[in-house]
Amino acid sequence: MTIPSRYQRALAIVYAGTVILGTAVQELFAELPVSVFNNKRNPLNIYFVKLGWAWTALPLLILMPMAAWHASAGKSEPIRKKAVTHAVLRFLGATLYWIFLAQWFFGDAILERIYINTGSCSLGVEHALPRLCKKNGGNWLGFDISGHCFLLIHASLFIFEELRVISQKRSTTSRAAQSQAPSEAYQVTEAVLSSLLVALLLLWWVMLIATSLYFHSWREKIVGTVVGMSYWAAVYVVGLPLLAPQALPTGLGVAKLDDKALGKSS
Repeated sequence: MTIPSRYQRALAIVYAGTVILGTAVQELFAELPVSVFNNKRNPLNIYFVKLGWAWTALPLLILMPMAAWHASAGKSEPIRKKAVTHAVLRFLGATLYWIFLAQWFFGDAILERIYINTGSCSLGVEHALPRLCKKNGGNWLGFDISGHCFLLIHASLFIFEELRVISQKRSTTSRAAQSQAPSEAYQVTEAVLSSLLVALLLLWWVMLIATSLYFHSWREKIVGTVVGMSYWAAVYVVGLPLLAPQALPTGLGVAKLDDKALGKSS
């Protein structure tokens, strides 16, 4: 059994703590001050959070393969290609998790299925679906797991783990790799994309605070938080370190991609 690193323990405390504290404030104070953040139509929610995975995924889709290729500089070309393949697989895994939970799972997404199967319409059983119920002026009374808590935490933890390869690559690459200075185009691209991702981390955290303060019941937010952290815990905290350390996004993963390991995994 792997033990979470200090870095990972800090992430878990920050994100779980944010939701717990925000929820406690919501429960303790019946009426919180009105602000732009308790309006679902505010621009940050419409243009950023509602498109949150696109904002998260697009820069990572470019940065992750680039960073994997550069972090494995000095190794053979098959090993460098393997590092890029691992980056692509990590990206696909995180994206599929988001799709299955929030967009589509052989029909309705998993969170939507839970909302439907645990609820009923205030107008009666003839309005058997949330959309039909709301269209006719009713309220759907179901367990509405916080999609914002899920998305914002899942996206943030994904970003944090993948940015580690950039912060660690200088200390883990070989001398041969250090002698191969990256091109100016790579440095500019990395700087721009990394800065965008750091800005998104800040925005996602602010919006997580807003969600914790203003929306959903405490149960719905706690479950949303658990769901948001589950993929990260299963893959980055336990799965990869225990079963496939060579596929880690950090320099440690790249260092384990030697020719012997490549032969075993092919």
